[in-house]
Amino acid sequence: MSDRICHQFLRSCAAISSYSAGVERLLIAAADLWRATGAGDRLRLIGGLAVHLYVGAAARVTADIDVVCMDEQARAAVSRRLEALGYRLGVTARWIRAVDPTGQQPVVDVSSHPVVDLRRFENVALHGPPRHHDVEGINLALAAPDDLALLKLVAARDQDCVDLLVLAGAVPLSATAIARRAERDDIERSVAQGAGYLRHLLSTGALAEIAEEALGRAMTAAEPATLGGLLAQLEKEGL
Repeated sequence: MSDRICHQFLRSCAAISSYSAGVERLLIAAADLWRATGAGDRLRLIGGLAVHLYVGAAARVTADIDVVCMDEQARAAVSRRLEALGYRLGVTARWIRAVDPTGQQPVVDVSSHPVVDLRRFENVALHGPPRHHDVEGINLALAAPDDLALLKLVAARDQDCVDLLVLAGAVPLSATAIARRAERDDIERSVAQGAGYLRHLLSTGALAEIAEEALGRAMTAAEPATLGGLLAQLEKEGL
């Protein structure tokens, strides 16, 4: 093995080790929220960590925890737990951002339900039953895959596009279910705009560059093909 290849291999191993340690830290912190609050399915995990639990190490690195409180009791319980852990809480448009002043604990973003998209100020509901992931004997409730995809299409930031790329490549997503959810929430226009932006990124090759930067690897052959298929089905649904 040449020195260059050996160096690249060692860098890759170090990156994987760092990624795994970072995810484990987030999962332990998330499990504490579920354990301490007893919120169960009334608390749903969204964001990059939820994507990781669906797709594994193919997901991008994330440094925070995003949760949705399905009722006010869950929101109050989460707030109390975060304050007890020493977090400082700031509120914006029905979101709570919890930051540890010492920097030793991950940032936690807490949304009420339905989720308010902070770019478009539209409400996005979680319609499907949650999926579950066991962490140290604690059942984390994840937003359903189609709900997670809907949130990503509405937000449509580069990181959301990458999340949807890997999610579509690993989990069956229903364009029909996504379209029905969008209609129910009256957000078809925003979802169509997000889908259109993704089609543009795919057709121009820009998504490949964005994905490589976010994931630290090139897209697999299947990922853009699967995402393209989902986008084609969404177009048939009028999105």
